[in-house]
Amino acid sequence: MSSIWFPDAVPASPGSEDDEFADASGGVPSGWTEVDHGSVLTVDEDEPGLEFFVATHAGNALAGIYKSIPAGDFTYWTKVSLSGLPETNSIIGGIALWEDATNSAGDVRTLALICNATQGEVSIHPWTAYNAIGAATVSQPITVDVGPTHLYLMVRRTGTTYAFSFSTDGIGWQRLLSTGALGITPTHIGPCVDNVATGADVGARFPFWRYVASDVGMTPLMAGDRITVTAL
Repeated sequence: MSSIWFPDAVPASPGSEDDEFADASGGVPSGWTEVDHGSVLTVDEDEPGLEFFVATHAGNALAGIYKSIPAGDFTYWTKVSLSGLPETNSIIGGIALWEDATNSAGDVRTLALICNATQGEVSIHPWTAYNAIGAATVSQPITVDVGPTHLYLMVRRTGTTYAFSFSTDGIGWQRLLSTGALGITPTHIGPCVDNVATGADVGARFPFWRYVASDVGMTPLMAGDRITVTAL
């Protein structure tokens, strides 16, 4: 018998904004609000956690769920897993910071895993509306031709400086960007998804949402827990 650190495990001391999406109650999880200005999203909460089903659509239509951002410094983490047909266009899943999620013309900033016809990438994008994505602020290819199905994502804030990072295992982190010039003052944050003309409905899963009321730094240990592994 041995034990290992498992970043997906429920933390022994959860943060005040944490959600393990474990209610399996269906629909939008308690405490969250849906944002779907393009009417493309179906939200479900089942045994594996939060799931988004997104109808294929021409152009962009960012959607998701959100909460208000508490005052002060913060760190948010999540894990996104994408399923679908990216070979014709793009599937996007990650973290959105909305200037005002209730405003369809409001600005948004996203840190997301993007799978498309040529590669997988992790990118930061500005949006001037839910359906108006701008050129990537930062875009880092992960693989050529074959994209990953999942990624861990982290957003931190100290004062007015925001930092965006990703991880393939939830333990080691690579920072994409640190900036005091975000261009907006976000009031809402949450998991997001888009399905751009792939020709098929896609799914995005988020097994947890984690929060700490401080900037934990560039190389943190994301809250998880040590689990016991028993040999058969």
